[in-house]
Order: sequence, then C-alpha cells, then structure tokens
Amino acid sequence: MKRILSFVLFTVVTVVFSSAKAQAPNGINYQAVIRNNTGTLMANTPTAIRVSIRQTTANGTIVYSERQNVTTDQFGLVNFVIGSGTLLSGNFTNIPWGNGPFFLDLGVAFSGLPAPITYMPYGTQQMMSVPYALYAKSSGNLVNQWKYGAGVPASNLGLVGDYFLDTATGNVYTKTNGNTWVLISNIMGPQGAAGAVGATGPQGIQGVAGPTGATGFTGPAGATGATGATGPQGPAGAAGAAGPQGIQGPAGANGTNGTNGLNAATLTTVEPAGANCATGGVKLEFGPDVNGNGLLDAGEIVPVLTQYVCNGAVGAQGIQGVAGANGLNALIKTTVELAGANCVTGGTKVETGLDANSNGILDAVEVVAAQTTYVCNGAGGAIPNGNAQGQMLYWNGSAWVHVAPGITGQTLTFCYNAPQWGPCLPQVTTLPLTNITGYAATSGVNVTATGGNAVTTAGICWSTNPNPTLNDSVNPNGSVSGTTNLNLTNLSPGTTYYIRAFATNGGGTAYGNQLTFVTGAALPTLTTINATNITFNSAILGGNVTNDGGAPVTARGVCWSTTQNPTLANNNLIIGSGLGAFNDTITGLSGNTTYYVRAFATNSSGTAYGNQVSFNLNSPAGLSCNYCGPAGGQDLTSPLMVNGVIYAVVNQQISMDSYKCGLSQYMSCANSGFNNPPQTTVHSYTCTNAGSNSINQVISFSQPGIYSVTGFAGSSVQQKVCTVSIVVN
Repeated sequence: MKRILSFVLFTVVTVVFSSAKAQAPNGINYQAVIRNNTGTLMANTPTAIRVSIRQTTANGTIVYSERQNVTTDQFGLVNFVIGSGTLLSGNFTNIPWGNGPFFLDLGVAFSGLPAPITYMPYGTQQMMSVPYALYAKSSGNLVNQWKYGAGVPASNLGLVGDYFLDTATGNVYTKTNGNTWVLISNIMGPQGAAGAVGATGPQGIQGVAGPTGATGFTGPAGATGATGATGPQGPAGAAGAAGPQGIQGPAGANGTNGTNGLNAATLTTVEPAGANCATGGVKLEFGPDVNGNGLLDAGEIVPVLTQYVCNGAVGAQGIQGVAGANGLNALIKTTVELAGANCVTGGTKVETGLDANSNGILDAVEVVAAQTTYVCNGAGGAIPNGNAQGQMLYWNGSAWVHVAPGITGQTLTFCYNAPQWGPCLPQVTTLPLTNITGYAATSGVNVTATGGNAVTTAGICWSTNPNPTLNDSVNPNGSVSGTTNLNLTNLSPGTTYYIRAFATNGGGTAYGNQLTFVTGAALPTLTTINATNITFNSAILGGNVTNDGGAPVTARGVCWSTTQNPTLANNNLIIGSGLGAFNDTITGLSGNTTYYVRAFATNSSGTAYGNQVSFNLNSPAGLSCNYCGPAGGQDLTSPLMVNGVIYAVVNQQISMDSYKCGLSQYMSCANSGFNNPPQTTVHSYTCTNAGSNSINQVISFSQPGIYSVTGFAGSSVQQKVCTVSIVVN
C-alpha cells in the first residue's frame, strides 16, 4: 500500500565541525527539529534523512551522499554527524573542500517504508565557513603543506613553503625560493625516561536529566459513514385495462381425416373372492381388437378401463334350510352403447342377472337394473341419474353437473357459463404478496366481474387459520372495480397467515383464491447511550444493539432534534451495521440548546428506536476580570478576542497579553503569569518588569473544545486576575 509522506520542516540549530591539534574526526555535527506542514512537532518518530553535498551550485554535482536513520525525541529533535551515515555515493574524506562553494541538500522520509525509500525534498542551503576546517586539516592553501619520509627529499618534490619531516633523523626542512630543501630544526632530542602513569581521575557526577515534555493529545479518527439503507420497494402499479379484442382471424384449413379407429372389445371373467372383490364378482376388461380376431387378447387390454362388479357383502349365516333345487346360473350381458343419453360419446353397457329360464341368455326380465353400469369412452362421461324432483343437469365442459332443485318463484340465472339459482356473485382474485416484514405485508384485490350487480365492498381478509372470511381481520378499502393494493397490519413476527380477497354485491360475498405466507423477523432491540464529550457545538452520541430480531441489522446510528422523540425524518447519522455498541461525534450543534437523542437500528422488518436521552451544550463564558485597586487596570487582551471570547482553530497560535494593575503600580514578574489547562502547547512566554510592564504568551490547542485560561498581573500587594474562554474549532 502506498503511503504519502507529509512535508517536513527542518530547523537547523547548529552546524559545527570539531577540530583540535590532534587528528580530528571527519564529520559535521547536525541538529534539527522536525515538524509537519501544520507546524506540529513530529515527536518520537522514526525518520530517514538523506544528506547530499553538491558542488558549485544548489543543483550542482553530488560529490557525497549518505542516509541517516534517526528517531526524533519527545521534542521532535534529532542529532547526527554528517559523514557517519549509510553511504549512498562518494567518499567524505575525498571531498575537495578547496574547490567550493558547496551546498547541503536534504531530503526526508519516514523510516520503515518499503524499498526504494522515497524522499520528500526539503531544499538546499549553502554551507558556510565552518565545514571548511576539513579542507584546512588536509590541504591548507598549498602553503605549509607537510610531507613525511626518510632522507632528504629530492629537489623536485614539493612546492615553495612546504615542510618536510625526516622521520629517520627528526630533521625539519622547508622549501626555499631557491627550490632547495633547507634544514631549519630538529625535533628529536634524546629520549628521556618514561614518566610514571598518572592516577585515573574520579568520574564526574552525572547531570540531572531534563524533564520530559507532555505528549500532545491525538484526536480520534473520524469513522467512515456507512452506506445508507435501501428504501422499501414501492407498491406495484395497478394493472392496465385489457385492450380491445382483436379481429377474428380467418378459419384455418380443414385437417386431414384421421384413420378409422379399431373395434372395441370386452372381456368378462368371474372374479373370485379376494383382494379386488371381497365376496367375488365380475371383472370387466376393455380394449381395441387390434388383430381383428374378435377376442380381447392380453396385450389389447386397457388397464385404466378395467372395472370390477362385486357382489354385495356376505350377511350373517342364517339357519340352514332344507336343500333347495339347483340354482340358476348368473349371466353378464355387454352391449355397445351408442352416443346418446347414457354415454355422450358412446361406450359399453354392462348388465347382470340370473338365467331364470335356463336358456343361456340374459333376457330383459332377468336383468338386475340396479347393477347396470355404463363404461363410457372419452371425456363425455356417463350422464348421472337425478335423485331429486326438479333436479337439472348442465355440462361444465368436462362433466355433467347437477343443479339442485329450486323453490317456487326462484329465478334461475346464467352466471359465468353455468346456471345458478338467484343473483350472480362477483368474481375476484387475490393479488400476490409483497413487502413482507415481521409486522405487515401487502396484497390486494382484483374485481374481475360484478356478476351483473353493483359491488358494494371489496378488500382482503386474513387469519392464522385457512379460508379466512369477513369474521376475521379485514381491510375493506379496495376499489369496487379493478385492482387495489392493500396492506395487512398488526401482524406477529414469524407467524403463518392465510389471506383471501373478497367482493360483495346484492347476491352475497365471493372470495378469491387463498394465499399463505410467513411473516419476517421482529424489529431489533437497542438502547441509547448518554451523550459524552459535550462541547459548545459537538458531542459524542451512540447506542448499543443487543438483538437483531432475527434478521441482520443493515444500518444503525443516532437521530437527534430539539423536539422530543426524534426519528429518521430529523437529523440523523448512520454509524455502521450489525450488533454491538457504537458512537460517533456529532458537530454543528448550537450552544445554550437542549437536544433529544434516540439510537436507531434497521433490519428487513423496519426501523426500531432506543430510549430517548437529552443533553445541553456548553457555552463559552465571556471575559471575567477581578480589577485591582481604585485605579483599575487593563483587561487580558488578544487579537483573536471577539466580545470577550477568543476564537481559534486547531493548532492555530494564539497570542495573549496581560498588563500591570494600575499605571502607578509596579508589576512583578514573580507575581504575574498565566494558568493554562493541561492540553495547552506553549510556544513562547515573556514577562517584563520595566517599560511596558506586561506579560504575554503564545499558545495553541491540538483538539477542538472550550478551554479556560487565566492571566494574572501585578505585585505582591495588588494583582489583577482575568479569565477568558477560548473556543477551538
């Protein structure tokens, strides 16, 4: 992840080269205070500083470059020696200091960054005379250049003014204008006895460590606002009116004639008592005579048409009578049933009876009428026999249906392709369910036909039991014609409900198709947390979601208003989602005002609110002074003061002055000063006993809030005290 390096300011305190008659270290002491681009000290911060020495110009050739890895102290201060860092290029000892000028080019980066380190350029400044001691140490000005060796040097070695030390003899020579070496002294006398080793001096007392400055407060990072919850889906629009019926197209061409069907054959067999007929009977099997042999073979039987005509249940055994005459044989007669009254499309008539005259034929008088059945082909089915006087039949498109007998004077009405006694009822359908939550849902009614009578009421009814009616929960606000979306309310979470549409006219109430659904989760459970960190225009508000109600909490936060029971329609802030505690800082509030707050949490069933809390905002107090003596004195002053209150922003430097108490009273610095809160950063402080007789300070604050500062000025006899509020935004 790429990090952006803040611009860093350096303040050079000292640039010193340490030298002595003995061999001097190759290095330049460097000290700096590191601040960010707002002027805040970068305390206790690991830092990488790139030091480059450029020759001739600020953009000239880099003759040497190194990196110093340092950490600032609590005051943002760093110390290091140029020439002792990690070498990047060049050789510090080979810098040609005599061929200046030279410029110091600095760059800075936070240590710990991934390689390669990216340095933010600070700028370039010319190096002044002090570092040129390195040049004096090594080269001088080409006069008094020392040379070392054994034996007198050759005349062509060295320049005029150079010195040569003969290390074998101790003789010192200088180069004269005659271009010859001239002996001027001998530095080696006879070696004396070695002196006694001096005693080691006691170690000096370690100095007292300076006090550690207070670490400034770090402001909390603002939380990222969560994405707003998606609003509920709007109700479905009403269905458009049906368009006019299109013109009937021309009749299609006649299809080709089908092939002639096969003759139907019937097979009857005696069924013994068993699984299919408990007391025995006759088994009837039907099928087409595919091979035309006049018999119903096993492969030609249609199983779904197979029927069993069973004997009645066996009664209790009676008293054994006398042996009777031999009984007659039971016979079955099957005949082809033509299309007509008994079978709409034709079929087979099955008759049973006893061969009473033993002629081997089932005569008409021998047929048991009650056991006569009709096995009909196709969808026509058998025409049922009526069983009540005045009963009628009508064809509903797939079967014959009885119409019960009416009463005298009653009108038979044709309703929706069927006869019906009395007026026609409306026709309605139940609209699909939408927007299901734990407490509500949406359905509706569609009145598709009035039944020829005005519809007076339409709506929906619902219950936790099947087939709800007007005696259950009802929403009767549907339109008496067309489609209306209606809400089901006061539902219980996680419960199964049944719903039907209804419509009422003069003939009665008709119900639509039944739908069923299960309600959603309950609303979340949460509490509101009391406001904290209350300032003149802000406070920290929050809450705690303890139960999500059975569905994820998609948004949570706080809403507030100057009136009670605030909702999302008032000021609100989303602070994340899910369970648990949450809070954030609310700004832009007004002083001297009471605010009401409720936490909220939203899941698929809606939004729940926590308990209501309230709080009052602090307000800055105006300047308050205790004057000294009858002569009085001047108030505490600041260029940022407005109507007795100082207004500033975070890290802005605030200048404050307090003057002597009375023109004739001498002010004592020992009895004058400022009482600052712990959060104050003091940039400067002065006190003058003579002349202006005043004290002043420059301060700043790194966090917003209302702060109180007291200035006191005077002597041990008289003193003035002024307290002022500082509002930091």
